[in-house]
Amino acid sequence: MALGLLSETDASAFLLERTAESEDKTLRVWELETGRCLRVLEGHTDNVSSVQVTPDGQRAISASWDKTFRAWDLATGKCLSVLEGHTSWSHSMKVTPDGLRAVSAGHDRTLRVWDLESGQCLALACLPIPASSFAFSSRLGQVVAGTSIGQVLQFDLRGISLAAASPAS
Repeated sequence: MALGLLSETDASAFLLERTAESEDKTLRVWELETGRCLRVLEGHTDNVSSVQVTPDGQRAISASWDKTFRAWDLATGKCLSVLEGHTSWSHSMKVTPDGLRAVSAGHDRTLRVWDLESGQCLALACLPIPASSFAFSSRLGQVVAGTSIGQVLQFDLRGISLAAASPAS
């Protein structure tokens, strides 16, 4: 089971759960104090492989074996958008610190940069084999990916903003 703390306030704490071997293709939002399931997020058509909550705690992005990523409104449980483009199952993603972009890795040997507001793929990097892990730096505009055979690959994404553009002052 993978767990992620959604938010913690003086009144309550909430948890997002993805069951590791779940065959029901859902995510669940739990209230920690009562142990009550507040909502079930449904929409994926295959197992959910990972999930990450945006820094503001308002949305979650899930990856699935159905080759998609989904953005969820955690207050309502509504699917806000479906990010499509990977041609094989999707196994991980990371959300930028501002919560507006995400980088995804798929078994199709690609890394993709997504705009979470529009659902558009902004950039694509092709790998010689699937990435087993990756990290990105918004400041440096780079993604570093590691593969299962010990390769470390670096991609310069300075032409694609990993953070939202600042309004003109």
